[in-house]
Amino acid sequence: MDQRGTQGERGRPAPEGQPTLWHVLDDFTTHGMSLEWARLLLTAAGTQRIVMLTVGKYGSRHTRYGLKDPSTLAPYQLNTLTAENFTTTSVTPAFDPQAEDHLYQRLAAALDSSED
Repeated sequence: MDQRGTQGERGRPAPEGQPTLWHVLDDFTTHGMSLEWARLLLTAAGTQRIVMLTVGKYGSRHTRYGLKDPSTLAPYQLNTLTAENFTTTSVTPAFDPQAEDHLYQRLAAALDSSED
C-alpha cells in the first residue's frame, strides 16, 4: 500500500533548548502503517518526542515497524525501501479507561501551544 501523500505536516522549530515535539493525528487506524511511517520519518529527521493519536481503531492489532538499518531512511528525500528493509512486531493495544481524559488534555495542550 502506498502511504505517500497521505500525511500532512504542520510545525515550527522547537524553542532553543526544548525537545522537538510532533503530534501525529489519524482518524482511524487498522494496522498502524500511516502512524508508523510518520514515526519512522520523524525519528530519522531528529524528532525527540512523538505523540500519536487516533480517533478509532479497526481490529485488535497494531504492527510496529522498525528499520533493519536506520541509516537507509532519508527523511527529506523519496525513498525506495521495500518490505525487506523492515522488521515488524505485532502489538495488542491495551484498553485505557482514562483514554478520553487523556485525549481532552492532549487536545487542550495542542490548542494552547498553537496560539503561541
